[in-house]
Amino acid sequence: MPIATLSDYKTRLNSFNREIIPFNFNTTSLGLFMQGNILSVPAYTAPAAAPGAAPTNSTNGFLQFNNPTSKTLLLIGAELNSASPASLTLIDVLSHLAGLSGTITGVQGTSSAALTRYTDGIGVKLALSIHAQIGTTATTFTLSYTNSSDVAGRQSPLVAIGGTTLRDIGRFIPIPYFGDDIGVKSVQSTTLTATTGTAGSFGFTFYKPLAGLVIKGTQNETQYCNLINGGLSNTAVIPPNSALTFIIRTASIASGNLSGHLILTEVD
Repeated sequence: MPIATLSDYKTRLNSFNREIIPFNFNTTSLGLFMQGNILSVPAYTAPAAAPGAAPTNSTNGFLQFNNPTSKTLLLIGAELNSASPASLTLIDVLSHLAGLSGTITGVQGTSSAALTRYTDGIGVKLALSIHAQIGTTATTFTLSYTNSSDVAGRQSPLVAIGGTTLRDIGRFIPIPYFGDDIGVKSVQSTTLTATTGTAGSFGFTFYKPLAGLVIKGTQNETQYCNLINGGLSNTAVIPPNSALTFIIRTASIASGNLSGHLILTEVD
């Protein structure tokens, strides 16, 4: 059963039976925080070329946790410490691939590993992720994909890539759906409008947003994010084997660490 009362929620936040998922990302070496509203994800070992892989909680670079034996894991809070105010989106990475070129302007055919969580594709989102630096020439791209209704050949709107801000490792560029689509299952190809000037390596990430967190306090001061203090958008079910990481947004340059832990509890 879900958490039914405020008293139960408070008890679970402070219970010795809660599960803690720790993390610590060095923002200087990973280049997570960039000036302006640029989205990044913590760097991890680049996935293989198409069809890539479907990562899990045991994949290097993602948050490690134990799968429950019978109950359901529920995110109920977090304790965060950052060198700069930031907003975070906790996501489950469902499938990812790399190996596409920033200089090929024709159609680049690709494929993707099958989804193993949220297999109906509903609510699954796509982003272009950069794994080796591409060029300084700003351009755009489109993506052909299969939506959650199994309609292939859906074409995304044009999305910006390259230039001075959308070229570095860790950049995470969300891709809008075509029309009234509500999810995605696979990708077929991508097309650059023009070369970025450097091949680098980019690919696509399938992900499911789970919850939002906000760090708005003093630098390097622990912030308690939950439904009582604020800073947490919602509780969220964490499916077994989820490959958890964050999308990070900040409006200032900072150095130091983003660290803390997620607080989870088991529910029937």
